[in-house]
Amino acid sequence: MQNNSLEYLKRTALWFYLLLKSLLAYWIGHPQNTVSIFRFLIKKLIYIPKFTKRNVMTESQKYNYEENLETTKNIYNKYAPKVNFKNRSSYKLLKKILKDKEQILYFLVRKYKPTVVLETGVAAGVSSGFILQALNDNKKGSLYSIDLPFQWYTYGNNELHLDSLPPGQNSGYLVPNKLRNRWRLTLGDTYQELPKLVKKLRKINIFFHDSEHTFKTMTFEYNQTWSHLPKKGLLLSDDVNFTTAFNKFVRGKKVKYFVFKKIGIAIK
Repeated sequence: MQNNSLEYLKRTALWFYLLLKSLLAYWIGHPQNTVSIFRFLIKKLIYIPKFTKRNVMTESQKYNYEENLETTKNIYNKYAPKVNFKNRSSYKLLKKILKDKEQILYFLVRKYKPTVVLETGVAAGVSSGFILQALNDNKKGSLYSIDLPFQWYTYGNNELHLDSLPPGQNSGYLVPNKLRNRWRLTLGDTYQELPKLVKKLRKINIFFHDSEHTFKTMTFEYNQTWSHLPKKGLLLSDDVNFTTAFNKFVRGKKVKYFVFKKIGIAIK
């Protein structure tokens, strides 16, 4: 027990060092966001035990996550015949059944049976794992992901946000090893990596935005990928409540769309 406590303290100290180091670098480059930075620090200090546990402890997270993947698979097998993703009633049904918003990704991938899924933003790999589990259960398809760890940005009413990883962990650390054979992960900035990857893939069946949730970046990623989606292809976007980017984009394209627990779903 003493060794576990010591390890936790070491991880916590290292994580706070990385946080403050990266925050200082961000502050130097974005002095106009000083108020947002102080507001972020005050908010996190109030909830510091929860904030620290979420970003430092990983073992129990991994166990619970893999258990959730199996649960989601069982739920799909039970309710799949009742689900038609072109009808709003299906989303209402699933909102009552599914506990986590990322579980909808499993349902969508199982139903649409894509060969190519492209995702921006990985972090711990929660969404990536649901997609990969669905591809594995479909026995077809690959997931291509782009991620930039320890990224700071502001959204909405100048709220500061951090995408971080626990010390010693890489992007997608929650993804089980048995699912990684269908996964291609690229580390880098979406503005540099996404155009190159889209050009290489040419055709994408499903695109999922989960990187920097700013109007500029969300719009950039939608525009980069939309023309590569086939008819009935899916454009998915997490946290569409952060900006008006998703609503503005889908209305401009005049396509059918739904929102499931903050995940936007547009059908081309």
